[in-house]
Amino acid sequence: PPYQCHIVRQAPGYGYEITPGGNFDITWAVRNSGTATWDPQTFDFVYLKGDKFHKFADRQDLTNVVEQGDIHDFFVNMVAPNQPGLYQTWWSLVDGHQTPVCILYLSINVVE
Repeated sequence: PPYQCHIVRQAPGYGYEITPGGNFDITWAVRNSGTATWDPQTFDFVYLKGDKFHKFADRQDLTNVVEQGDIHDFFVNMVAPNQPGLYQTWWSLVDGHQTPVCILYLSINVVE
């Protein structure tokens, strides 16, 4: 397929433990494993579903061209919810038709 991705690394990992209201950043390093280029004129990185615990907008512009085989880092500033519990969020690289191309997931465990 022309548009595919492979997660190379993620920090923090799934089940990350954090105290209520704690600030952190999520980074997904993603390889363009498809046959087509990700063009910043066409692609955006968006909040898809789940718990909203990101600090800023639900949409980020792709900042540069990502050629086949290249790795791109996606960053999101987060703040842990104030109540203890398990929280999950999904983000995605979307094409110009808003079709998810690369779905990224994070779960955190808020503990006191």
